[in-house]
Amino acid sequence: RGFEVQLEDLSAGKNHLTNLLGEIFEPLFSPPWDRYGETTLEAIEAAGLQGMSVLWKDGAPSHPRIPIIRFTLDPVNWSRPPIHRSWSETLENPLRSVQDGNGAGLQLHHEVMEEHDFVGLNETLDELDKNGVCWPMMKDLVTKRRES
Repeated sequence: RGFEVQLEDLSAGKNHLTNLLGEIFEPLFSPPWDRYGETTLEAIEAAGLQGMSVLWKDGAPSHPRIPIIRFTLDPVNWSRPPIHRSWSETLENPLRSVQDGNGAGLQLHHEVMEEHDFVGLNETLDELDKNGVCWPMMKDLVTKRRES
């Protein structure tokens, strides 16, 4: 999709969320299915969004003025039909990443989460808390990325 179409969509989404959420809206973009390119990054900047959150892949496009907040784990096995991995398996990746001195992010998918997945998520978050994981706001991460 071209720059103008992406800019229009991003601006409309930003305006809608700003009107809906007010001060609690953090103007970040998370591209559907983590699909984006250099044109998307230019449109993000032009729309006044402050950063982007994606499942990071080495070699992915970046932009000098658009901080990218990387999440490191998608807990869904996308085979047909998509299902959640076990929460104990899900916990291993962010714990390892944090223990190695890196950040960790977790992506959730409402379409494939069932009641037991919410229980597993709560247990995973509790375990991360016990291991000293902190929960910064996305806007703080964007600021930190801009300063580095």
